[in-house]
Amino acid sequence: MKRYAYSPSFCIMTLVNESWGVDLTSEAENRWLADFWKASKTLVKDRLIVDNSACHDNHHVQSDLNDYHFYFSYPENKALWDKNIEAFAENRFLPLREIESVDTGREEFKNLPKIVSEFGVWSLSDPALWKGNWMDFSLLG
Repeated sequence: MKRYAYSPSFCIMTLVNESWGVDLTSEAENRWLADFWKASKTLVKDRLIVDNSACHDNHHVQSDLNDYHFYFSYPENKALWDKNIEAFAENRFLPLREIESVDTGREEFKNLPKIVSEFGVWSLSDPALWKGNWMDFSLLG
């Protein structure tokens, strides 16, 4: 926090990414993450803080942003992508774990800015097209 405190491009701090090193099935670790977020907010008052940048099978506990990682790897998953993004945008999908020690509620979480903070590999072609001769395809397009 001290290292980047005066950098204008440091506007969001993420405490945990995709629950790496944290077991979010544990109530104690959910409380620890909520406490870590609260302590961070007292130290870094002028930045947005994300508790856990969430993805499949994990969630937020308390956060300034509702961010999520959507990975639907190939264009043939466009319908699934559209369905999930619509649910995210309309608050039908909320990656939030509600526990007693967290001050924020579901209604407050709905009002947080939403960010698709990771998404992936839409530019890949159908692997069947290049299977066996992938060295013939340029990396530069």
